[in-house]
Formats: sequence, structure tokens, C-alpha cells
Amino acid sequence: MTNCFLWDVEKPDPAKFEFSTLKTIPVENSFVYREPGRFGGWPANNGVWIWENEVVVGFSLGYHNPDTTGGHALRDDKPELKVLSRSLDGGQTWSHPSILLPQKGFMGKTQPIQLQAGKIIIPIYNEEQFCPFVMILNDMENLQNQKIVAETMARGIALQPVVTELESDKLLMLCRTNKGKIWGSYSYNGGLSWSILSPTLIPNPNSAIDLIQTNTAELILAFNNSQTNRYSLSISLSMDKGKSWSSNAITKDSQYLNVRPVFPRGYVGQKDHLLWMNGDYIHFTDYATRITMMLP
Repeated sequence: MTNCFLWDVEKPDPAKFEFSTLKTIPVENSFVYREPGRFGGWPANNGVWIWENEVVVGFSLGYHNPDTTGGHALRDDKPELKVLSRSLDGGQTWSHPSILLPQKGFMGKTQPIQLQAGKIIIPIYNEEQFCPFVMILNDMENLQNQKIVAETMARGIALQPVVTELESDKLLMLCRTNKGKIWGSYSYNGGLSWSILSPTLIPNPNSAIDLIQTNTAELILAFNNSQTNRYSLSISLSMDKGKSWSSNAITKDSQYLNVRPVFPRGYVGQKDHLLWMNGDYIHFTDYATRITMMLP
């Protein structure tokens, strides 16, 4: 058993908060995938999606390299696939992985959405091209033959898109970028085509973002409110479908990294929740961090 922490204070500063006052919740760990000689990793870069007791996790599936000297234990001379595993009992047991994308370089990170018309949009990105895409699913039993679209003229600029449906078949895509701002694009035909990605006024230090839409059509965006660092995490609210935003700092003046914000979907509570990683990265194979939950 491990412990998760439930944080229910207003706008805490992680550097000053007394962690001994947090409520601990017992959590069971289960294996999604393990097989001798194989490598499964990077679920944080491929997405975890929950619908009540159904959980789908994406990850990279390759071949294990036992001779690595500090990097990822993945053989680069063998194929690597993007796969999905599925649980129907809240994560206790998992299906054998099924191929999501046979093409190398694609990843998924943010939550899929189901449009009013019924089809499912999975935001994905190509890490090699540094470019956002979406996968349009009309048939969940035939994943490999679905459309991958979103030519937004953003190669080398943006990745890790997050998508929401503003009204029937009108979609908004927001992306992290290496240009110091969050960039956005619109689709008016259910994701089949997109406008050229263009900068918003919202800062971004090339770090992950997340976006949800409330039942009253308000948009809530979580992002690092800086062009240069990942210390300041903020929430921004739009009442006009993304045309304008008002921001509220969560970790103002923090001395710690605050990254990878996620709005848990489907959580039943009195307030909106936000999860993010808070800590100091040492390097990619050994870092000290903790998972943080904040109830705004």
C-alpha cells in the first residue's frame, strides 16, 4: 500500500506548507504491463483516461536494454509502439496492450473528448516533428485505421495539444510551445481541419498545460504563468469561449518546479480539482518530486 495526499487548502505555497497535516489515503498498486525482455514506459507522456470504472492508459512498448548506463533502458535498434491497456474494474486488472499508433514519434498526453455528434477526439503530438495532431475515432474496435489530422502549420513550434468542444463541431485546441506563449487553433468541422496555429497572450515556458470546460461553458486553463520558468502555476478562466482570460496564481513566488497540471475528469466533489507535480528535477532518471492536489 502507498499513500496519496489530499490537499484542501486555499492557494498553498508548497515551500511553506506543513505536509504532516495532510490526510493520507491508502492506495493499491497494480501492474498494467510487464513481460520479460520488453520495455513499457512513459504513461505520463501518453495519457491516462477514466470513465467511471473504465481506465485506459497509453504507454510506449519496446524492448528492454539491460546494458544501459544511466539512460532509458530501451533498445533503439528495435521497434517501439504506442499502445493502450484497458481496465474495467477501476485499475485492478488490465488487458493485454493493443496498438494505438504504429507510427514512430506519436504520443498522447491530454484527455480525449467525445463530441456531441458522438465521435471521439484524442489529442496527440509528434515529438520528432514537434507538432500537434488529433486522432478522430469513429470505431473503437478499429483503432489503427482512424484519421490523424490537424495540419496547423506548427511543425517545430508546438506539442501536447488539449482540445475542447465549444459548440457542436466547433473545437478549440491549445498547445504548449517553444515560443514563450500558448498557441491556439480552431476547427469548425469536428476536427477534420484546423486553422493555422497562432499565439495567444498567455505565457508558456514550453511546459504542459491542461484545459477543462465546466457545465456552464466556462473554460479553465492550468499553465505556468511565465515565458522562462516553471515555478509559477496559474489558473485562468474564460467566460467567452477562449477570447479573453483572467488569471489567478496558485504557486506565486514558489522556489520549486510546479509542472504537468492535470484536471481530474469525472471526480465528484464540491470544487474543481487540480493535480500537478511539485519538486526539483535532478535529471531524467533520478529526481525528487511529489504529487500535489489543490482544491481551488
